[in-house]
Amino acid sequence: MTRLYAKFPAAPLDENEMRNDYSANFSYCQYVPSAKYDAFIAERMGNKDVIELPGIAESFRQRLIREYGIDKAYELLGQFLVLKKNKLLFSYWMTSTNGIKEEKARECYNCLLDWSDIFL
Repeated sequence: MTRLYAKFPAAPLDENEMRNDYSANFSYCQYVPSAKYDAFIAERMGNKDVIELPGIAESFRQRLIREYGIDKAYELLGQFLVLKKNKLLFSYWMTSTNGIKEEKARECYNCLLDWSDIFL
């Protein structure tokens, strides 16, 4: 069974509306990779747990499992690809629908983007 994980408002927002609503709050700071980031992009994803991604804490991992059935990193990569590697959409999905902080959403996005550039 194929599942589309994105849960957006009933009336879809176009990208300009979302940018106006969301971009003002999303900070575009310089990203400094962590040791968790380095370990993740050093090798293929395989069967890694979602908690091995930077920005994903145990509480967020539990929410991903409970609400979306996502427990593996490749499943979150799938959501990242469904959202077309779009920073705004992925960050919006992570923060608005899942309650993760902007900084953590940015860490996860940057890691998935860099990993996909290397391995896909």
